[in-house]
Amino acid sequence: MKTKLIFSTLLVSYSLMAGINAHASSIDNLERERAITLAEYLDTNTGVEERWSQLNKAKRRLTDLERIALQDKTLKKTTSYQAVRAFKDYERTFLVHASAEFNKTPLIHWMDSIGLTTSNILSTREVK
Repeated sequence: MKTKLIFSTLLVSYSLMAGINAHASSIDNLERERAITLAEYLDTNTGVEERWSQLNKAKRRLTDLERIALQDKTLKKTTSYQAVRAFKDYERTFLVHASAEFNKTPLIHWMDSIGLTTSNILSTREVK
């Protein structure tokens, strides 16, 4: 009897969860992956070899997600703020494609697009 009750409870909860649709647009997926990639770029706890490996994988994932977003026909029809801003801010949204156009690495291109230069970084100091 107890097993039957547990089984039915699990079956009902599974069927309820299966009915819930989690929907993320191609821009949502791209933004999430871009944020993860930038965090990996800026992570000081990883070694050079490990960071290089992570970033090569991330660059391939970002390239694929950028292509998906650029070819997504539903984005052209939508008037959502996120989609409009993504195409308006092409240089930062489509980071891998934009950096390839300028023959730069994605990190250098991102830093240039936000106005961060090497001299800015070198002139900073740690404040405690």
